Amino acid sequence: MVRFGIMGCGGISDRFCSVLNKENGVSIQAVAARDLGKAEAFAKKHGANTSCTYEELVRDSKVDIVYIGTVHSHHYEQIKLCLENGKPVLCEKPMVLHGDDARECFALAKEKGLLLMEAMWTRMNPCIIEATCWVREGAIGDVKLVTADFCYNAPYDPESRIFNPELAGGALYDVGVYVVEFAGGILGEGPNHIAAAVQFAQTGADTYTALSLSYPGGAVASLTCGVTAATPHSGAVYGTKGSIVFSGEFWRTHDAICYDNGGNIVESFHEDFEDGFCYMIRHVVDLINSGAIESRLIPWKDTVACADLFDRVLGGKNK
Repeated sequence: MVRFGIMGCGGISDRFCSVLNKENGVSIQAVAARDLGKAEAFAKKHGANTSCTYEELVRDSKVDIVYIGTVHSHHYEQIKLCLENGKPVLCEKPMVLHGDDARECFALAKEKGLLLMEAMWTRMNPCIIEATCWVREGAIGDVKLVTADFCYNAPYDPESRIFNPELAGGALYDVGVYVVEFAGGILGEGPNHIAAAVQFAQTGADTYTALSLSYPGGAVASLTCGVTAATPHSGAVYGTKGSIVFSGEFWRTHDAICYDNGGNIVESFHEDFEDGFCYMIRHVVDLINSGAIESRLIPWKDTVACADLFDRVLGGKNK
């Protein structure tokens, strides 16, 4: 039985625990929040054994791994708190906001011999995994272009986590991480050239960002993220011999379809699931049980590359 400690009691933690409680071989040992009353109510809702402070959570000998579901701006310090107290960590995306912070956290995880993984659950979607295998096997030849968009329309509130720079608000941190790590996962490398067009709110948080990325292997990516206008959340991969398209929203797709240059279907893959968090939870449990400290599906280098991109595009303005 892998026993989770939950750090943070917001909406994403609520979703995580709802899925976790449907899985085998896992349980919720403890829930921590700055507001102890909120932690107690959350623990009761999800059947956790105890509610406590962050410091008590990382000292709980019955906690095997900590899931961090707090706002982005708090991740860096909370990851270090967990690792320094001997706790493996699964941290919500984006894991950290800056490349140097990512390198520091991974160096500490390596020093302590502890698992540290960014909760980029879309990378564990079976459709994304299958499509990545097609790319590696050369099904569409040499990849030349990856496209993805993740944009939605949020009501403007300068105090919300979406628009408040003090809470690491902005489109790139909130949903840009999906498109950046989608492209990086498909290509198996980070970009070596970055160009960006960015719009900012009055608060200073980015509201729309368009990225043009080049990669060492010869591919380019055209990626967009935004919080002031909605897009279909589409994703596709184009190569010299064909293309791969994902049905519906790429980040939670149930279908991957591989076409040749004539528009004929070469391969297709379908997977039914209620919530893709289930695959991430199963993967993390396997990693904990095997004693691994790094995920092959979300390697440390990908998280570092994404955080470096944040710095390049935003100029480290939230540091």
